[in-house]
Amino acid sequence: MPIYISESSGGNFEKKVLEAGAYPAICDMVVDLGVQASPGGLYAPKRSVLLRFQIPSERVEITKDGETKDLPAVISRTLGLSLNEKSTLRQLLQSWRGRAFTPDELKKFDLVNVLGKPAFINVTHSTKGDRTYANLTSIMPLPKGMPAPKLEDEALWYSIDEPDATVFDKLPAWVQDKISNRVIDQPAAKVAPATDKQWPAAGPKGSTKPKLNEPVDTSFVPDDLEGVAF
Repeated sequence: MPIYISESSGGNFEKKVLEAGAYPAICDMVVDLGVQASPGGLYAPKRSVLLRFQIPSERVEITKDGETKDLPAVISRTLGLSLNEKSTLRQLLQSWRGRAFTPDELKKFDLVNVLGKPAFINVTHSTKGDRTYANLTSIMPLPKGMPAPKLEDEALWYSIDEPDATVFDKLPAWVQDKISNRVIDQPAAKVAPATDKQWPAAGPKGSTKPKLNEPVDTSFVPDDLEGVAF
């Protein structure tokens, strides 16, 4: 099911800080966060989306319930769900796919198309007080000849308008909290939320196992990147 955005529609790491640099990565999560308040309330609330990338070359060990797992490092970025000319999401997507959006694409682009697609991402550091943060600052196509990283575990996508409780339960706790605490008319509990019909639609419910190898339009992607198109 799609998560559509248009021109007019409105770095997180846990414990281990990823080293600054460029990495081959793969998008493993696209989450519609609903309408989110801006930090400090300086700007009007806006519909937001979270994009997360796995970096298989960097590993982290997580122990839970006595079991230690070796997992790929991940990094995410929250962005306004819009393809407005000045939107950061539009700039990042155009950099990633290597071309500008056409007028027709700007009217209705399915953001779910980026799920499971490889990328070459740039990570920078920022500091606040005594803490250092890893930030996802750019997304580019993989360099020619570089093997695409393989997705580990399942890719997840989630939409507010037709929420899927199964997908919601698989999201990280902090992402669940952002969805539950989004801007709506009534307070939301930490459960798969009701739809936000008062806001512009972003698409129907998510799926835990998208068909990543199904045919895609590769007309705007160089031959060496065929299959990476979105």
